[in-house]
Amino acid sequence: MTNMKDSDINLESKIYNWLTKSGYPLELFSYESLRQYGYICEKSPLYTDIESKQEREIDISAEKTVGDSESHNLTVNLLVECKKSEKPIVVLSSGPDMNCVRREVFSARVCPSEFCNAQVLANIGFKLKVFSDDYSLPFSTKVHPGYSVLQAFKNSDELFHRTLYGLAKAEHYYEELHEKYFESSVKDKKASFLPVTLHLSLLVVDASLFNAYLDEGKLKVKKSNWASVTLNLPWTPRPESERRANIQIVTKDELVNFLKELDIFIGWINESGIISCYVNEENS
Repeated sequence: MTNMKDSDINLESKIYNWLTKSGYPLELFSYESLRQYGYICEKSPLYTDIESKQEREIDISAEKTVGDSESHNLTVNLLVECKKSEKPIVVLSSGPDMNCVRREVFSARVCPSEFCNAQVLANIGFKLKVFSDDYSLPFSTKVHPGYSVLQAFKNSDELFHRTLYGLAKAEHYYEELHEKYFESSVKDKKASFLPVTLHLSLLVVDASLFNAYLDEGKLKVKKSNWASVTLNLPWTPRPESERRANIQIVTKDELVNFLKELDIFIGWINESGIISCYVNEENS
């Protein structure tokens, strides 16, 4: 048995305490949670920043194919950032109205003019009535639509501004990669299926999470475990109607529930049979 000096034990304790105050354990927790739900995960993947053209990192890229058929396979690509904060995190919303999560996710997706992955998903969204108020449907957790995130009791929102837009840029990068693959599959008459991919961005926080909004002219602050932010993206070369990205924000305690709901939501999309019908119609 190895004998340890008191100085080594003290040093281990100090390192442990230092790590627990950092965001590293949250990354490990998120990584393992994703793996347990069947995702193939990559730690610290690189993407190319569309503005600076420099390579940057995000914490986790997770991917899972949830169903396939003779005409298509459906994959969810989840891009994840993890942030620990001793100070509360505040999501700014425009008002007291709440939407279900699926409406927020799809509201940032539009229907392009040409047959592509995004068009397939947008049309599926309309046909499955993801914008309805039927709360028996998957991803019906109600959230305040947000537009910005702040760290409470701080004079700057730079940290979360950078984090959110980094996720949006990473999602843009991965969407472009998958779009090229999709388009090549459409053109390849010998391709046995089309690769349909739903991209989602997720910020996992180890902190207290609040929504702030005006209700009849009065400021309200409400604690939550789940929030949603839709960003306008001035840097993207896409048409104005497509310059949006939606980012889901969940607390550490809510992550497992988010993954459960996401599984149900993706399975609902795939099992509806709409993808197969839509792909077959467009390819006929």
